[in-house]
Amino acid sequence: MLSPAERLGHAHVYSLNFLRVPAPFRPAAKELFAQLLDDDLMPRGKPYATSSIRVHFTGVLVFLQFLTSKRLTRLSEVTPRHYGEYVGYLGALGKLRDSHLRSARLFWTYRDRLTDPLPADPEAMVFWRAAPEAQRGENKTQRIPEEILNPLIWWSSRLVDELSGDILSFAEEHRNLLTAQASRPSISRGRGDASSRVTALLTRYRASGEPLPGHYEKAWQGRPNYRALDREAGVPTGLTIRIADYQVRALAEDNGVDSDTFLRSRPSATLLDVPWSGRITYREVPGLCRTLQTAAYVLIAFFSGMRDSEVKHIKRGCIRTDSDSTGRLQVHRLHGTTFKGNDDPHGKAAHWIVSPIVKRAVEVLERLADPGEEYLFRPLRFGTSHNRSDTKSLVSGSETNTNLNKLVDWANGRAVGIPGSPKIARADGTRWQLSTRQFRRTLAWFIARRPGGVAAGALQYKHLSLQMFRGYAGESRSGFADEVAGEQALARGEWLGEFAQDAHSVVGRAKDEVVRRLDSMGSALGFAGQLPESPAQLTRFLKRHDPYIYRGAAVTCVFDRTKALCMRKEPSAPDLLSCEPLRCANAVFTPEDIAAWRDRASGLAEVAADESRAPRVRASAADHSARLIAFFDALQGSA
Repeated sequence: MLSPAERLGHAHVYSLNFLRVPAPFRPAAKELFAQLLDDDLMPRGKPYATSSIRVHFTGVLVFLQFLTSKRLTRLSEVTPRHYGEYVGYLGALGKLRDSHLRSARLFWTYRDRLTDPLPADPEAMVFWRAAPEAQRGENKTQRIPEEILNPLIWWSSRLVDELSGDILSFAEEHRNLLTAQASRPSISRGRGDASSRVTALLTRYRASGEPLPGHYEKAWQGRPNYRALDREAGVPTGLTIRIADYQVRALAEDNGVDSDTFLRSRPSATLLDVPWSGRITYREVPGLCRTLQTAAYVLIAFFSGMRDSEVKHIKRGCIRTDSDSTGRLQVHRLHGTTFKGNDDPHGKAAHWIVSPIVKRAVEVLERLADPGEEYLFRPLRFGTSHNRSDTKSLVSGSETNTNLNKLVDWANGRAVGIPGSPKIARADGTRWQLSTRQFRRTLAWFIARRPGGVAAGALQYKHLSLQMFRGYAGESRSGFADEVAGEQALARGEWLGEFAQDAHSVVGRAKDEVVRRLDSMGSALGFAGQLPESPAQLTRFLKRHDPYIYRGAAVTCVFDRTKALCMRKEPSAPDLLSCEPLRCANAVFTPEDIAAWRDRASGLAEVAADESRAPRVRASAADHSARLIAFFDALQGSA
């Protein structure tokens, strides 16, 4: 087991089964992985993650099994011919990947510390290469479609903001029942007190006329739930049936038996003016609490851009709020730990600027966690014990992936009974499998492109991006700024590729210049194809061959700093928020842009014709409309 070497509390615990390694090479394999696990002997400068060690074990296993098939018993017997045959062997299996080649080469990398290393560096062989299409590329993580994201955020925010009060009260009652029972002495030691508690409970039931708690299982329906009575009385399990079976049966005849064991706490919240649930059963509470915890995870992960490991390690009291002198302007900072790129096994302190909804999600988690619990993403295991002495029992990534999709099922089940509430499904009804990696990727996409639609308007991505770049992206080693820059490069590249196809149709004083620049960019590409699809390649290409053409609001800027009218913070790019398209010599317009401007002129003409408006407003609208029409008539007439 590799758990002692794992520094992340939420990570999966891996193991290495050396019995699978061919016997002649087993000592060499054990020697190698002992070196990989020794942080003080790392030639690479930082320790391997246990997940990487497990991947290398798979690659080493394939390599050693191949050598065994060649009747070799020592690594020192390997020749360049064997290297070439191994590359061919991987290709035939469809496993010719960089990871397998790197794993085999470890027996050369650690040659000074191994008894039986490889005799030559395989990387020196020209054929020791993975197929180009199999080499590691850019981030392939899918982003969450808006049709999934919007209802997911809707349900997550409703859970945190509107339903959390009910769920937390259910959790408190559930825990109180367990705590009261656990604090009582055993049957043999405290029977007298326990008997009086059972008697008092049955007396209350008889006085109130309430039905006794029952079972949901069909085979047990109609029978009292003695374990529930034990919990409610606060006595050890099995005591009620031993000392009061006759009284319980008689009471069941008089009061009846309920269809299940329900909590005394009742739901009080509504969704869209409809009660969100009926009575809650005792067995539903752990699932509801996990659903609430997962909803909080969704809001924190998406609205902060934190990695899964960073979210899982947040602690009680991690939110700190700074206010201005008036108390109206507030900045919320989430203090936590970042791990990626850090040599410190405990990670490094970092903080993220977050929106109020993240603050509220953290506050709900603090109430949901057990009193005195430091970490907010412990597994919620009601009625079971688990080691809380360290961070090794945090919710794992695979557990969260499962819980995310259970959240979808829960929300879709509730949506059936709440008219107007959204279902989390694609337009064609197919299911989308959520995973923890998708949230950061999706946020980067939205910040870089800020599309229109419900999500962009309601969630204020532009405001969020400014906050995040002041904090997380700007001050930590998260790499999030690079992800956003990559998305921005892709978005601009896609637009430039499309714009180049229709550049001949633009009008404006910079029309000739835009055609010249796009021709120059096409020549730099070297073929009549499209721009690079990799963000890194595209960024490098634009640094060398940037046409300095930018998309604005119903205008395209062919930027020339000597002619620009906008206020510029950077000398090499325009400030599109200060654009004056009707006056600037850098502006060109596509047919779609002109149609948008003419629509605006028509709208102004309608304002001018509205007699209910003030005369000054009507005159200004008429003048503006006339100037727009005259400008674009002249522009199109000269084209």
